[in-house]
Amino acid sequence: MSRKKLYITLSLSLFLVLYIWFYIWILASVKDTLKTIYLHPDQDAQIEGKYVEPELKNKFFRQGIYPSSSNDKIKFSLSTGKALHFFFIGKVWITYKYEGIDISSNESKYGSHAPITLTVKYSKGVWKIIDKYERP
Repeated sequence: MSRKKLYITLSLSLFLVLYIWFYIWILASVKDTLKTIYLHPDQDAQIEGKYVEPELKNKFFRQGIYPSSSNDKIKFSLSTGKALHFFFIGKVWITYKYEGIDISSNESKYGSHAPITLTVKYSKGVWKIIDKYERP
């Protein structure tokens, strides 16, 4: 009987380790993709299709005027995030904050702060964003 308990314990431990590893991998991948989307619009061609569905790119709120002048600096941050997954598909809940700050007055001039829900799937070795919902 103890051998059976050992196999069950080892199996559950292995499952838990794999689940946590996938959790971390999904969050890291999604954060990298979001940073590229919000901070590097010039790299859209590189991520479109591979890391994000082409029709979703326009669902991400971003303005081409960031920063709006040379007196602005950008402050961008992502929350830690949470993920629920079934190893090859999952949901990610994360909050992003994007601000344009006037360098001379150190005041926020514009920005966005919103929780978003992303659906991701494993495709060709990467985690691809296939759906997005952003609370207004």
